[in-house]
Amino acid sequence: MARMQNLMDDGLCYCKGKRESGKLIPYVDRSNKIIGTLCTECGVESLVQEYIVDTTDTTSGSLYPRKPSVLKQNLAFQLQCTNTKVDRCHFAYILKPGDHVTWRKYFLYWHHGIVSEIIAKENTIVLISWNKDEDNIVKIMHSHVKVNNEPIFRKEYPEYIKKENSTELVLARARSRICDIEYKFFSNNCEAFATFCKCSVMKSHQIAWMIEKIKEIVGHYIVVCIKSPLKRVLQYSLSTTSEEPGVAGKVVPAEMIERVCDKRNQLDRRWNSDRH
Repeated sequence: MARMQNLMDDGLCYCKGKRESGKLIPYVDRSNKIIGTLCTECGVESLVQEYIVDTTDTTSGSLYPRKPSVLKQNLAFQLQCTNTKVDRCHFAYILKPGDHVTWRKYFLYWHHGIVSEIIAKENTIVLISWNKDEDNIVKIMHSHVKVNNEPIFRKEYPEYIKKENSTELVLARARSRICDIEYKFFSNNCEAFATFCKCSVMKSHQIAWMIEKIKEIVGHYIVVCIKSPLKRVLQYSLSTTSEEPGVAGKVVPAEMIERVCDKRNQLDRRWNSDRH
């Protein structure tokens, strides 16, 4: 333990050696014990021996760099085959701390978070996720979510992910990010946060899916609406849609996607009416 604290004080990163202070984020368990660190510059995660499944070294206080698990792309993230549906009557029996939950917030956008606590008597889940605080600042924080009749889903991860990432480690990762305000729609959003907590990989399946959906919709109507004033807007939307971080000013917001889809539905109805 003393050796780990020295590493924290010195600001050492196992991949790059001596580093600036404040760049090494500690993972702390429920008993306030340091169980690992994350280098914010290179992304290397180092954990104590009990959280590493492929080492036999039992040196007290040692930290071991760990390569993140490969998380396969799943563009059908909304389908129930990848989720367990949670209803109001049984949520307290199905969910547990450390679970990754998601629900549709509006149109194509799904909110994601990590369960911190279950309050069954109040039909409430305490969630760690991106949210707005009382000052309207978007940051990672605890929030109380009422379970109502709207469907909530628990994301199911492969067994190898569960084996390598215990509940304690998942929650330690989530707590280490509390008060983070570096939200980015394409690279550091609510789903990326939740997948990071579950397997140390920041991955947003819904963004990849959404981009493909935008391209499909926009490409279709550039052809169908070739004489329409909407053409220029759609072409611009397609050309500026990017997964690269740092281009948030150019990406298509959810409201724009919804308007395009509404327009698509209107044109589809008109097209079918004209044909008949």
